[in-house]
Amino acid sequence: KRVADTSGEPSFVTGAGQTVPYTKDVRLPPVIVQLSTGAGTFDFRQDGRLVVVTLEPALRLGGNSVELNKGEAIFDALTIQELPGSTPSQMIFTVETASGETYTLRTGNLEHVPTSEHANPHTVAFKNSGFFTRAGIGKEAPTAPAKIPGFGLQVLNRIGYPLSVAQPTVTVSGTDLTPSPTSYSTLAIEGLEVTKTGNNPSLSFQVSLNSGAFTATVSTGVLQLVTSSQRNKFMLFDEDASFIQRENQGNTAVLGTPMPVIVINLYTSDMARDASNTGLIITATTPQGTLKGAEALVVGGVATFTDLVFVGQAPRSAVITFTAGTQGSLPVAQSTLLSGAIAVSVTAVKAQHLSFAIDSDVQENTPAYFPLINNEFSVSRIVVQMRDSAYRIDSSASDINLELSATRSSTSAKDQSKMSATVQNGIAVFSGLVFTLPLAVFQFEVSDPTAKRASLFSGFVTVAQNPLTADARRIEERAREHVQDCRSTGGTPCLYSLAFASEFGTYSSHVFQEGQPVFTTVGSAIPAIVIELRDQFGIASAFPDNIAPALVAYTAEDPDAETLLVTDGGANRGQWQNGRYRFSCLQFRTAPSSLVRIQFMPIDDSVTPPVRLDGIVRGKILKTGFVSVTSVAVPNYGLRFAQESSLIAYPGQRSSAVLNVALPPIAIELVDSLGRFDGTDSSAVIVASTSSGSLDPIGSREKVTEGRAVFTGLKFASVSDQPTITFKVYQTAHPVAGKQISTGAFTVTTL
Repeated sequence: KRVADTSGEPSFVTGAGQTVPYTKDVRLPPVIVQLSTGAGTFDFRQDGRLVVVTLEPALRLGGNSVELNKGEAIFDALTIQELPGSTPSQMIFTVETASGETYTLRTGNLEHVPTSEHANPHTVAFKNSGFFTRAGIGKEAPTAPAKIPGFGLQVLNRIGYPLSVAQPTVTVSGTDLTPSPTSYSTLAIEGLEVTKTGNNPSLSFQVSLNSGAFTATVSTGVLQLVTSSQRNKFMLFDEDASFIQRENQGNTAVLGTPMPVIVINLYTSDMARDASNTGLIITATTPQGTLKGAEALVVGGVATFTDLVFVGQAPRSAVITFTAGTQGSLPVAQSTLLSGAIAVSVTAVKAQHLSFAIDSDVQENTPAYFPLINNEFSVSRIVVQMRDSAYRIDSSASDINLELSATRSSTSAKDQSKMSATVQNGIAVFSGLVFTLPLAVFQFEVSDPTAKRASLFSGFVTVAQNPLTADARRIEERAREHVQDCRSTGGTPCLYSLAFASEFGTYSSHVFQEGQPVFTTVGSAIPAIVIELRDQFGIASAFPDNIAPALVAYTAEDPDAETLLVTDGGANRGQWQNGRYRFSCLQFRTAPSSLVRIQFMPIDDSVTPPVRLDGIVRGKILKTGFVSVTSVAVPNYGLRFAQESSLIAYPGQRSSAVLNVALPPIAIELVDSLGRFDGTDSSAVIVASTSSGSLDPIGSREKVTEGRAVFTGLKFASVSDQPTITFKVYQTAHPVAGKQISTGAFTVTTL
């Protein structure tokens, strides 16, 4: 029997004889104990037997007995309830097998840490989720110019709990490699590149606080730096679309209830998304339980687990391993991704998680920008949802107090004026908020004063004067100055973003939301795609067309390598018109051999060759969904919302509804592969479904007549979240069969 690290978070005790710091009446971080066979594998035969912790000399102890489950006992409530005596105590873990054999494991001495020292930094570790999560562990990693996927560092106190720290300085160094950059002013490490210079490369990160008063270092193991230009080399969780966003991220689940969708993407060795493979199978397994829906087929470089679920007995804690198969003998074959520790309950645990509602002014992991007016800025609504352990809205949660505060990145100090809101029917709303914080970048934190639930953090919030609207008389001069600043620095002052233009009731752009699928025909112009350059407040920038950067459309890994897309002029450019960029004649010269997306990037084409200006949009390139390209025009190929007489005019459009009251008409039209209305079909049936709650079956199914179906009796029968409605085509032999189109979120109220 041994102490080990196998859960999604490290065991606080990692070896026999280790000194164990503690504070009276403060729960220790999790300690994980394994029962192993002589061959070093888990011994499942003793599952259900108690592992008991005692102290010698004796001290009062809580949370000191845990059943073995799949060979593990996880002590997550271990609390020492007395101060030490004159002789230091040691912890003894004991299990008695069914046959009467007894196994024990002893730590080193316990050392008491007074609460007055809890704020003192003690050591540095990798955060529990991200590309690096364990000190001293080696793994495959990309080399420059590819960037290592993001990860985080954390400063821990003496008893193993993370601290919020002010103005850290992180110095990056390497053995047998050269890192770039070599310093950070944050513990979130993004954009790191490494170049191999020797045979045993590794990275070290030194964190310095308080002008060097505290320094500590954490290092990786020996890295296997892979050669460039390999397809299908890495796989990673999709940080935007996946329930598990980063490796080793823990969560909760409910027995028999499918987890939210888990999405895994394939990447080249240069860390570019790789859509070249279809056919690889990724399998999910766990030694701690039984999974169903545990295989996902890769399509266009993406594997989606839509119904992964724990069945049978609920493990107290499980780590899921996602393993790439050997189909096609790809470089990624047999690679693995690990979840963190997933706590599985037999029934949903009520009021377990906090999340931001879709109509909240701030969101998790999403930057937000607010204008400063008279040294104040206001936030209309921050809406927080209470979710159960299956991540469903818990409408039974009421009378739970939450607090909102701001944490400034420059000082990590919390604003002293906390605001409170009470959860009612699963929702808490902080409204009419006015702040007088100095200009800074910070985060909103929603916390539970009882500490029963983990805090919820917004993305980083920037408060600033709008350089484009602060002085209308100098708008052109300000805009020119700001864009030129972005061109020269490509750095943090560049707060613009690209977005597809969408207007209610008119198809101003063929694509309305990022990730929207596109279909077209070789040699035929794609209907106009219109793009806005928005400022930090989400407003389409109104500066003159001659100031704005040009945009280029491309499908390759870099615009210079584009071979599929062309325009009439051959340069894959459009033109600025009234503050919007319009691509009106993009077309494919040949059909791609694999699924591709159309990407859009700002460039400076006043020089030769043109220079990338992706720094203007903070490096975030705008993308469509996958593009389907036919060799000839194909009838009844896709569908769209009708341009007129329809509540919903474009994919992703949000709206409102009243429970059990029919929505205004929603009209769906069939189109050919050129995007033109096709009125030749009267056989198809379109069925509406919702992402949460339910629709009244009466009115949720309509037959297509001459290429058009109109839903006149569609209504919500129940709602558990802000739902979307998806319309899918059935009962036709045309290519449109199985294709679908979705609305944005509905805000549903009751009479």
